[in-house]
Amino acid sequence: MDAVKKILRDNPDVDVIIDMYTTEELYVSDRILNILGYSLDEVKGRSFFDGSPPEEIETQRKLFYDIVTSEKPKIVEGTRYTKSRKKVRIKANAFVKYYNNTPYGILKIISCKQT
Repeated sequence: MDAVKKILRDNPDVDVIIDMYTTEELYVSDRILNILGYSLDEVKGRSFFDGSPPEEIETQRKLFYDIVTSEKPKIVEGTRYTKSRKKVRIKANAFVKYYNNTPYGILKIISCKQT
């Protein structure tokens, strides 16, 4: 996808790129794949919410909305499941870039902590 290539060219330290309309994970860095224990094939194309605990999905949906409507980067926190179903608390700098009128959520991980 051209948008992903442009985002990575302009932001080489990006950890996650999400299509904010579909919530599809378009890119996940090796760093995050190693932390969560997945391969790229296992996460690419799935919904971002597939890796989230059910009790956090509504909160994360609200964060998505806040990120899309904000003009400035935001610090966000949330929990993700590892492949072995352990929980990891992730803190990230999040912002949106638009390409062809589609918002792409960009996450740069600040910290990860197993809970």
